[in-house]
Amino acid sequence: MCLLAEEWHEVRAAGALLTERKSEILRWISFGASNKVVAQKIGISPSTVRTHVESVFRKLGCSTRAAATLKASQLGLI
Repeated sequence: MCLLAEEWHEVRAAGALLTERKSEILRWISFGASNKVVAQKIGISPSTVRTHVESVFRKLGCSTRAAATLKASQLGLI
């Protein structure tokens, strides 16, 4: 896949915006895991997962798990 210059900038910017924890949570939700399941898998509370998910949505400019998964996939983040 060949990226345009502005798309490459978006990939780098999005990658830089997501912490390791947010990236990990994004991977889990891309598999369809609920906040409760993600919380159990990585040892944090469901409300903390929800906070991270909302942050991922803001940073990727998305409002649903499906949209965040699609955008992250397009950007090569997952």
